[in-house]
Amino acid sequence: MLDDKTQAKLLRDLIDALPNPIFIKDREHRFLVSNRAHMDQLGVKSFAELEGKTDHDLLPHDLADQYRERENRVLAGEPMINVAEQAKFAGGHDRWLLTTKAPLRDDSGEIIGLVGACRDITEHHEVEQALRDAQAQYESLVQGLPLAVFRKALDGTITFANQQLAEQIGRPVKDIIGKTDYDFFPKDLADKYRADDVHVAESGHLFADVEEFRTPEGEKRYVQVYKSAVHNANGQIIGVQGLFWDVTDRMRSGDDEELNAVHEELIASNMKVSEERERRRAAEEQSRNIEALYVSLIESLPMAMFRKDAEGRFTFVNKKLCDTLGVPADEVLGKTDYDFFPKEMADKYRDDDERIMMYEEMFEDTEEFQGDDGKKRHVHVLKTPVHNHRGEVVGVRGMFWDVTERIEAERALQQVQQELSMSGSRIDAERSDRQRLDDPQGQHTQMYANLLETLPMAVFRKDIRGRFTWANEEFCKALGKPLGEIIGRTDNDFSPADMAEKYRQDDVRIMETREQVDVVERHPGPDGSSIYIQTLKAPILDASGDVIGIQGMFWDVTVRIMMGNEPGDHAPK
Repeated sequence: MLDDKTQAKLLRDLIDALPNPIFIKDREHRFLVSNRAHMDQLGVKSFAELEGKTDHDLLPHDLADQYRERENRVLAGEPMINVAEQAKFAGGHDRWLLTTKAPLRDDSGEIIGLVGACRDITEHHEVEQALRDAQAQYESLVQGLPLAVFRKALDGTITFANQQLAEQIGRPVKDIIGKTDYDFFPKDLADKYRADDVHVAESGHLFADVEEFRTPEGEKRYVQVYKSAVHNANGQIIGVQGLFWDVTDRMRSGDDEELNAVHEELIASNMKVSEERERRRAAEEQSRNIEALYVSLIESLPMAMFRKDAEGRFTFVNKKLCDTLGVPADEVLGKTDYDFFPKEMADKYRDDDERIMMYEEMFEDTEEFQGDDGKKRHVHVLKTPVHNHRGEVVGVRGMFWDVTERIEAERALQQVQQELSMSGSRIDAERSDRQRLDDPQGQHTQMYANLLETLPMAVFRKDIRGRFTWANEEFCKALGKPLGEIIGRTDNDFSPADMAEKYRQDDVRIMETREQVDVVERHPGPDGSSIYIQTLKAPILDASGDVIGIQGMFWDVTVRIMMGNEPGDHAPK
């Protein structure tokens, strides 16, 4: 077992290694604990600048008043879970945080303060606001058009209708949404509309026609109709959208023969367009699919990717690399590293490229550089030679991604392990001292234990046989089990056999090598989409330096992975 002081030091280093701000306050709202991320957020260099202060000493009073009002409810026993709050970071930058605060209790259950944790959701908030603005602009546009506009799901259910469509059908919009054409038109017309929708959804082609339309009064009229497929963000067809307008007067200006001629001409035109598109699709399908898959892959990866010719000129870059350099692709292509980086960095990159092309070998390294904010960043770099169809080396391809968080976490854990291994000789003396003195360290240990229970991360420990010896509340929620049903069990009791075997192999390797593991893994979500989980594991050592188990934590990083984690402007490649 680890002594209280060692556990406190371990927990202190652990929360300092976390990327999200963590803090503890007393009942007077004064800061008692603050991790490194929280101090960076407030713009202070050490906890000495925070100790004993409140939000009113650091933030605008109106913002501090909002925090105080919510924290008073927390101190009254009402937790605040995942509340979006506006915050002002050091330098006056406005950000949005997703904040959790919970009462901090002593051994008797009395509330002695509060524990808080938050994470920056500014980018997510801005994306949501942009989506709301785009939706409002779309609504404004289609409601102002003198055309009937609609959208349908693949099963024919109407999911959107503007006011013009409502007037054409003679029903309010709320009575149209969720219905189908069969609820408003005779079966023969509804069958035709449905067949057209299915054709558009299956072919993906634009559909144009002059169709017969019946008003609520039963009057026969004619409308010019255009329909097209609706795609989601992945390019999948998820429905049909369309618009139409009344052309009855135009159609009736001629006789029935002219009407039929126009109708037949439209049908013939549609058939010709469909046939031509089908021939073109068959001829180009293979190359288009390959190109689409390639572009989709490299543009969706959270990695900067590039190709260079033998002279070092960029011949391809993805969006992530352009974002890293801060310039569009057309300002990168044809340029070299000397156009974007200091000469000594560009010289190194060129030497690496020439060695790769000369020896036709793969190059892999983790490089350190200083970003525009003055902080050191780390990126993992991978480069390989590019060959033409004759097997000749014609350039270099590469990718890199930011691993700063992993490097910093590894260093923090290494420091913890070193301090733990050095503490063995002092354990007996310290234990004796604690028996004679009223050691305040126990209170701090209790604080940190309570802190782990409020973290938005699942934390656990296992013994050398893989049995769980401790877990926080987030871990229990992840398994859907109370702590009493977890302690003493193994992964085999909660996970499929193949996953449990993988977890066990990872644990054994960590205990044998005494190395920590930091991985991001993709898992299927409840709705079939992908979610990304970051897992951090490290061995637990006793006072003698023997491995007695493993400790770990995991948390959801889907938003970070999907949006990317921007490195600085001088990221190595």
